[in-house]
Amino acid sequence: MFGLSNTAFTQEKRMNPRTTILSLISIGVVGGATLLPWNSTTAAPASAAPQTLSTFPISSEIVGEGEVQINSRGTLTKTEGVTLVTRAKEVIVLRRERETETSTWYGQQQNINTSFYPVRAASRCGRPLYIAGAREDGSWVIEEWQFIAPDDRDSSGQYIPLVQRRPYGTRMIQLWSGSDRGQIIDIEQDPENRFLLVLTSSHSLFKFTIATRTWQLIDSASSLPQLTSMRSVSIREHATEGRKWILCNRSPAVSRVFGSIPAVMFSDADNDGSPDTHVVISTADWNSLGYGSAASWVEPCQ
Repeated sequence: MFGLSNTAFTQEKRMNPRTTILSLISIGVVGGATLLPWNSTTAAPASAAPQTLSTFPISSEIVGEGEVQINSRGTLTKTEGVTLVTRAKEVIVLRRERETETSTWYGQQQNINTSFYPVRAASRCGRPLYIAGAREDGSWVIEEWQFIAPDDRDSSGQYIPLVQRRPYGTRMIQLWSGSDRGQIIDIEQDPENRFLLVLTSSHSLFKFTIATRTWQLIDSASSLPQLTSMRSVSIREHATEGRKWILCNRSPAVSRVFGSIPAVMFSDADNDGSPDTHVVISTADWNSLGYGSAASWVEPCQ
């Protein structure tokens, strides 16, 4: 999944969000942990039979053909990737870790079953993971997941490789559930973890404040018709113009891997969480104004 070979991993299977069972794939064992070469061809298994289209509560336009989204983050010694297997009600977390920048990588796969169909995930700047999905009755849910890392050093201070540690704990907090916002097309996390931007099938952009669990309508198609074709939302930091909220008419998987092709850009120059202006911008204008240059953007994580 991360394109690295010669990586060992353990697989931990959570049969439900409150019960953990360790499942080992017997390839080789080092220090009591199962090891498996981990490379770009390693497949993540689905743990449940797909729902039929007649009972599946999510528009196929939102889920897409692959029904899988990858959300990843990391440093030179640690990475964490999240794959949503929507129809299987499963979240797969793939972690890699090494002690130093020259050490051997080790990995861990954690399969977590959910009570809903996960559709979108967001996590930035080392913050918690946020997952949005649909229940079978058609209502939607947003959860915050906090991963609790086991100790990576023993009592003598010796480094413990990832494959020899107990699995990560997962604390799940339901932030919201309802059916009055329409289906959720995409979510994006504020780098300071103050709020989520939520793009919905009602052609509206909302700000969901995490601390108070309240919704604020930012704009809708009734005043901004271009929102009818928006498929993804992202937050970026411009080197001289400050914080930008960018809505794109391509799917999240495409726009985040290959770069945003924007249609609407909100500006929040003072980063107070409230956009000051917005502009409808073409791809040609995006490039001519310098937004297409990587040098125009900086890392927002502090």
